[in-house]
Amino acid sequence: MLEDKVDKLKEALNYFKELWQKFIKFLQDKFFSSNKYDDLIDELHEEEIIDDEDLEVMQDEFSNNYSKDDDLER
Repeated sequence: MLEDKVDKLKEALNYFKELWQKFIKFLQDKFFSSNKYDDLIDELHEEEIIDDEDLEVMQDEFSNNYSKDDDLER
């Protein structure tokens, strides 16, 4: 019985980790595609909903995608 509860908690945790990654990806896409969401991201950061590591992931992902796109244009 306890093992079942632990398994369900692990399942829920994995679901929320996946959901969080999708949320970070969404913010990453919006963060660099326009300035429209800057205030939202700043507010989420101030409220400690997203942290510096999340911002780094967004920036790194953008940098990697930008470099690839830039290389293709040359």
